[in-house]
Amino acid sequence: MFIFQDDLGPSASNVTLQFVSESDTQMIVHVEPVSSSSRRNLLAPARPVAVRARPVAAPAGPAVAPAVPAAAPARPAAAPGHNFVWRIFQGIEENPNGEKPFLGDAGPSREANAANSSTEHFNLFVDQNVIHSFCLETNRYANQNRVAGFQDVGLAEMMAFVAMNIAMGIVNTSDVKDFWSTDPILSHPWFPSVMSRDRFLQILYYLHLNNNQNNPGNDKLFKERPLLDHIVRQCNKHYKPNCQVSIDEQMIGTRSRISFRQYMPLKPTAKWGIKVWVMADAVSGYCCNLQIYTGKEGNNVEKGLASRVVKDLMENYQGLGHHVYVDNFYTSPQLFKDLLEAGTLACGTIRSNRKGFPAAVKDNVDQNDSLFCKADMTEGFMTAVHSKDKRGVFALTTIHGNAVGDDIPHKPELISEYNKYMGGVDHNDQLLVYFAIGRQTLKWWKRVFWRLLEIGLVNSHLLYKLKPDNESVTQEQFRLSLCHFLVQPLFTLRENPGARVVRGRGRPPVPSDRLIGEHFGQRADKTRRCRVCAYTKNAQGNLKHTKTNFYCAKCDAHLCEQPCFQKLHTQSKLQ
Repeated sequence: MFIFQDDLGPSASNVTLQFVSESDTQMIVHVEPVSSSSRRNLLAPARPVAVRARPVAAPAGPAVAPAVPAAAPARPAAAPGHNFVWRIFQGIEENPNGEKPFLGDAGPSREANAANSSTEHFNLFVDQNVIHSFCLETNRYANQNRVAGFQDVGLAEMMAFVAMNIAMGIVNTSDVKDFWSTDPILSHPWFPSVMSRDRFLQILYYLHLNNNQNNPGNDKLFKERPLLDHIVRQCNKHYKPNCQVSIDEQMIGTRSRISFRQYMPLKPTAKWGIKVWVMADAVSGYCCNLQIYTGKEGNNVEKGLASRVVKDLMENYQGLGHHVYVDNFYTSPQLFKDLLEAGTLACGTIRSNRKGFPAAVKDNVDQNDSLFCKADMTEGFMTAVHSKDKRGVFALTTIHGNAVGDDIPHKPELISEYNKYMGGVDHNDQLLVYFAIGRQTLKWWKRVFWRLLEIGLVNSHLLYKLKPDNESVTQEQFRLSLCHFLVQPLFTLRENPGARVVRGRGRPPVPSDRLIGEHFGQRADKTRRCRVCAYTKNAQGNLKHTKTNFYCAKCDAHLCEQPCFQKLHTQSKLQ
């Protein structure tokens, strides 16, 4: 056994190179933590020191540990704080982890495949039940504030309100009132035909998503919680991502004074705002999962925030063999080890001062070629590299080995793969800003509300384009088609006043869109009162209280198959 020691000076730690036997060509590099000060290259020729097989007396001065017996060579221990032992590659080696099959069922859900029109795709994320909840909470909030002369918002009117906001993202003006301007240059006749200016501004002012009286006080996202949870659930439900996914952050721009407002100077659009962690499909840009960052709780700073975010976003996709691409904010050897044990591979750039990153790679600043090191992992290894293709980049991966590309000499293949698949979140962010809905407002939660609607719009358009005949449909065309459909119920109500909401004592409201579109009956899991006949009186003058499990999902109403289902969806008089 031969032991080579290189004293790197007071600013660095010792490096021990150990050859197990004369026939063993494998070199084990044991690296102790080093400081950030300048030091000599770890790959410089080592100064051999003779070592006897038996202990020798220590010279005068500082105590020296006895030499390890040659007959029992020991594997170097891991550096304090981690259990990674790094070794320099011997030749080109492929990582067996990268050959594992992808077990996920990528593609749209059964409901998404069944959808055809732009409206049906949008309903996958924001359906009439969701819009109806907007009506209930907006009316509740206006009544709680005792607004004189406020007329309750109906479903058809709220659908038109949503359509107008989507259209405003396409047309765009400096002031929302300009949409009702009589100036020939600024005039937009479609908006006044849908709703008056004062009514639009009134709904916009009292718009609400949750009941303030039920606020527990410890949920910073309480105002938009119902819609947030719904959008996240639908994003996960209606599309399964491809093998490659990316995780990164987005910003919802706002200058509102909130405790969790963030400043990110490198963001091109919004530098101040609310941070959103996003997991997106690396191929299509589809938003699969998201999480809004609400800052620290009290004075407690969360440790391991980046690792926790990645694990949370990937919770529903573990064990399927996904390849996750992240930037240097998230990457760490411990995180990649945990992901690998959970059945997920990862690749990303890394900060050189991360705990567990090999010093041999970190100190390869004077070399012309990239330097690779590996650490043994489950069924494969983890690769660390300092790439020297254009500028120095540190990277870590459990997917790739140390192969270099043929197109660009000395460029690691893992860097090429990273550049190819890391832009999923950026692609999604780009799609969000093309026709952004949001406008200046003092209510920060409304900025979040518009962003959630935008996510539903972008995802529905991406699913819509998966249809063979819809590949060339642009996002603008998709949104215009959706706007025309959403305002149609309001136009129909104006032309046919008899189709307005009918109310009776103790009777739930009749859906205002009951005469519009396609309605199909289905069996529900629960039995409830019929929307039509359960509130009518029999010959004795008592309510019938008829119950049924037949259900119209579009109207959100339980109905008797005959004749109540037909009565509700025709011009028949409801009694």
